This record gives sequence, C-alpha cells and structure tokens, in this order.
Amino acid sequence: MNRHERGFSLVELIVVIAIVSVVLAVAFSMFLFGNRSEKIIQVQVDERTSFRLMMNALEKEIANGSGFMLLTTASSEAGYTQFYVTTVDGQGTLMRQNDTAAEAPLVGSGYAVKGLSVTFSLSTADSRTVHVKLLAGSGYFVEKDILVQNLPVSVTHATAPDSQAILKIKKM
Repeated sequence: MNRHERGFSLVELIVVIAIVSVVLAVAFSMFLFGNRSEKIIQVQVDERTSFRLMMNALEKEIANGSGFMLLTTASSEAGYTQFYVTTVDGQGTLMRQNDTAAEAPLVGSGYAVKGLSVTFSLSTADSRTVHVKLLAGSGYFVEKDILVQNLPVSVTHATAPDSQAILKIKKM
C-alpha cells in the first residue's frame, strides 16, 4: 500500500461502528422510556378527566334531588334514580338508572376506569350531605361532600348505613 493513498483502516471502522452502535442503543432506549412514560401519563390524565366529569355529573344530580337512600343492592322504586358501578373486564363505569329507563353511563358514552369503585355515605356534619368517594385501581381517588339542596333541614337518615355502593336520589 502506498503512503499517499487515503482510506480508513479496519480498526478505525470497527471503532466507529462500535461508537455509533452505543449511541443508537442509548437513543433507542430513551425513546422507549419516553414512549412508556407518555402512555402512563395519558392513562393518568384520562383517569382524572373521567373522575372530574363523573363527580360533576353526580354533584348536579345529587344537589338537585329531594331525597336519597343508600343501599347495598339495586332496587327499583318510582321517582328515584340510582347510581352504581358496573365492571366489565376490570374496567368500571359509573351508571345511572331511573325507574322508567334502562341503565346508561352517567357521563357521555361511559368513561371506563380500571378498577373503579364508588362509595356513598352520609356526612358526619350534616345529614343532608352525601359524601362521595370515587376510587381507581391505581389508588387515585376523589372525594366530595355534596349537599342535597332540596332536602328539609329536619330530615335525618339515622337508619342509613355507614357506606354503600349504591345511591338513590329522589327526583323533584
């Protein structure tokens, strides 16, 4: 080989290929990590959005009611709308059912949340207030005390259980 010929030696090419491989491996792993993180964040955002929409709809329904009952099993009574969670394949949807219509999701086409559960209980401070807790399988939860505005101050619910999964609201 002549001294004036230009080119790379085999050792130089192997070193460059090794360096490029390491850089590409690091870049690819960062891409995968970012993609996984984005999916986790999107699930959390969807969960929180669903909870906010469900709680807003429940608040509107509860506040405008004229009475309520806390139950362990569903029952049909004239003039009441009941709220509960149905679960399909681990995805829970908050449902609404009144005495004249079939059950339907409380919010839109039904926001399903993995491991969704709901509990309704009486507020310890005021017997006209329903305490609502929405809980996801991830551990995220939202709680709110909602005043039943059209309920007389004198009404008490001494026989109501501590916490139940079904709430029935009497329509005005």
